[in-house]
Amino acid sequence: MMIRKRTFPDKVACAVFAACAVFCAFAQEAADESAAPAAENATDEAKPAEAPAVQTGKEFRFMPLMRLKEVRGGNVEISSPDGGGWKAAVPGRYYPFGSEVRLAGDGSAEAFARFEIGTKASVTLSGNSSFATRDIAIGEKTRAVLLKSGTVGLDLPRSLKDGLITVVTPDFVCSNLAGESKFECTESADGREVVVRVVTGSLSLEGRHYKIVRMGAANQVRVCTSTDALLTSLRGESGDYKVSLDCGVKSVLDPETGASKDVPQTIEYGLSPKCAVKIWRKVSDKAAGGSGRMAVAVQTFDAQGRDKNFRTFFEARSNINSGELIVPPKDTSKEEAEKTESAATDVEEVSATDTASSAASSSESSSSESSSESAAPAQAPAADSGDGL
Repeated sequence: MMIRKRTFPDKVACAVFAACAVFCAFAQEAADESAAPAAENATDEAKPAEAPAVQTGKEFRFMPLMRLKEVRGGNVEISSPDGGGWKAAVPGRYYPFGSEVRLAGDGSAEAFARFEIGTKASVTLSGNSSFATRDIAIGEKTRAVLLKSGTVGLDLPRSLKDGLITVVTPDFVCSNLAGESKFECTESADGREVVVRVVTGSLSLEGRHYKIVRMGAANQVRVCTSTDALLTSLRGESGDYKVSLDCGVKSVLDPETGASKDVPQTIEYGLSPKCAVKIWRKVSDKAAGGSGRMAVAVQTFDAQGRDKNFRTFFEARSNINSGELIVPPKDTSKEEAEKTESAATDVEEVSATDTASSAASSSESSSSESSSESAAPAQAPAADSGDGL
């Protein structure tokens, strides 16, 4: 009995000790887990700004409404899609997509406003500027910003997935935006001019007959379009990037089927500072017997203004490309018959002419011989009156 009394407390003590050990282990594990985010945050803070730790492209979501976060040195007005005209916007309030926004300076400082559209995603205005947003359906994941005037900027996560947001102008569309970009829009009687600048990140730009697949950090381009949209000029202002220029289509034969098909033709031209591209367009007038299609001329210039490429074509016409008209083969039997008949006529005319010429020559020869014979007696004495010769 004495041994049992001693053994029972020992077992209880061992059980209590084991429980304490397990508890301490769980406590240590919890402490380690709580310390891990702090260590990760410390590591993320030490990383460069271009590697945000909070957002990734797959996790990013736009907000269902946009919120006015900040206003300085100006007044913001909003026209909502439900009508009611322009109303003063209040910082901190939410507004629906599909609204149009404008900022007007009050003269005290340079006007600035910022709208939040998602986590670490915003649209900014500087000076007297305006933009609009496309109306969205419930649950829609994409957004579109329509440039109106002034300076409009986008600040997005650099890891943003392609296709989530676009910037639209009447003349071109920017897509696959990530990072920070700025757009300066001006309009005059001659047309529209937009300066596109990528501060950080990247974007792609596409208009009619041209496309820039990718512009990177510090790249800048100036796009000018006439009021009638028949003339476009691109001018490189910062960085080096490629622009793909449409050069119509070319008909080629499929080696397997023997059928012809139209293949798009392009020029890949490098836009460095001061290099330029000009695109002229003209629609053929149907009333004047034209086809109604658009004729296009594409010309590129280097930094010294020298012409580097020149292409002309009709849209969707493979037989008119690069200024050369490719005429399909015709049935030449009629043409050959006409040529034979014409040649026969020419032979007859030549024969008649030769006959007349021969007759004239014969008459001239006889008259010349008779005149020689009549003149000979008079000349003979003079010839014979020489010095005894």
